[in-house]
Amino acid sequence: AREIRIEALQDTRIEEVHWFLGESAPAFYYNIIPDKSNLPNFAQAMVKCRSSKDSQSAIESLQAKVIERFPQAHCVVRQLEQGPPFAAPIEILVLGNDLQQLKRLGDDIRLVLSQTPLITHTRSEMQEIIPKAMIDVDDQAAYLAGYDSTSIAQILNFTLDGSTGGTIQEGTEEIPIRVRLPQKNRNNLNEVLSLNLQERLVSTNSSHQGIPFSAISSMQLSQFSGGILRENGERCNEIHAFIPAGTLPATVLKDFQSRLKSSGFQLPDGYKLKYKGAAGEQETAIGNLLAYSVILGTAFVATLVFSTNSFRLAFLVCVIALTSVGFSLIALWVAGLPLGFIAIVGIIGMKGVAVNDSLCIIAAIQADERARLCSIPRIIDVVLDNARHVVLTTVSTIAGFLPLYLAGGEFWPPLAICISYGVLGATVQALLLVPCGYVALYRFPFLKPKQPETNEYVSRYVAG
Repeated sequence: AREIRIEALQDTRIEEVHWFLGESAPAFYYNIIPDKSNLPNFAQAMVKCRSSKDSQSAIESLQAKVIERFPQAHCVVRQLEQGPPFAAPIEILVLGNDLQQLKRLGDDIRLVLSQTPLITHTRSEMQEIIPKAMIDVDDQAAYLAGYDSTSIAQILNFTLDGSTGGTIQEGTEEIPIRVRLPQKNRNNLNEVLSLNLQERLVSTNSSHQGIPFSAISSMQLSQFSGGILRENGERCNEIHAFIPAGTLPATVLKDFQSRLKSSGFQLPDGYKLKYKGAAGEQETAIGNLLAYSVILGTAFVATLVFSTNSFRLAFLVCVIALTSVGFSLIALWVAGLPLGFIAIVGIIGMKGVAVNDSLCIIAAIQADERARLCSIPRIIDVVLDNARHVVLTTVSTIAGFLPLYLAGGEFWPPLAICISYGVLGATVQALLLVPCGYVALYRFPFLKPKQPETNEYVSRYVAG
């Protein structure tokens, strides 16, 4: 980690590098999940660039540099992205029962992934091996020496983990005192094997002299799997694939799927594939977001109908709300920002604001008797009279989101652009299309709204 930090800081585009050893970085971003802890072979660094414009090129350069300089380590350089959290941009799950079969299928998939362009790293969760120290006790020799498995376990626990032997008071806090061997002796397996068991016994009722631990046992290092992964209760092998920053995972995944099909890869009976990662998680999040779209859409239309007291005018406002989405998408494309989860949230929120200008124009037209009866000169006057209020409202909305856009990055600017330009497009349509649409909807004589009976009655009464 120290060598990688020195190597990274040689790049003038990088300002700071902060390491978290043995654990994940804190959840300072909305889609970061600190799921790693207490791992001696894991470290995560947060790299801060001097400018957001240089982050893309700095990530690509650092990724190539660490691959070349540190081939003995698995180094992945990623940028903070929008959307739901995921472990890797491309995640492939092989589900089945037999662990050996799952491992073999995972190796075949990783082979195809390694042949797919734009994939920099692959990793199988089943292949993460954890070292383990195995102690083989000679039961007969231990029995003759006066020990059993329980006493030996107590000795090792006391030696390596220690035992609480009291407390000390520091201010208002009571701190326990733990007694154990020095760090240098606990880190050396030979020191542990040469322990005199009699001196380390918790209960020293034995009358014989202590013997070295190595006289009745042996120790060797072995390996074992960190655990069996499960997806909805079913065993699985999870393969992660990483891609360069700024690359669309859906494009790489589609290329991999075509290569996997042409390679002749076949799943045995009872096994299946499942795709997750960035594309899968985003589809799930958007699906959850749109799950209540029918209910919300119905409530939206019902509110417009009650506001305008007309199905035709409600339809006109809905058309303005839908076409305003195009302004948001064009603005995103011109700004070069991704259509991510936050941008979709901005588009959905923009629709509720975009209809306000149209409702104001419609309400002003309906409030004027001559404009209500489709008098085009009078409609023009009504729209011009209310243009100042509509335009000032839009300008204040854009000004409110301007700081979020100027802040830079890829989190707030898509939201600010979608809402600002969507509202701007809705305002233009409210001033131009809404009056035209109103005249088009009521241009036929039998469709024109009738004068209220109250006005007719009042005019007769005054004339009488």
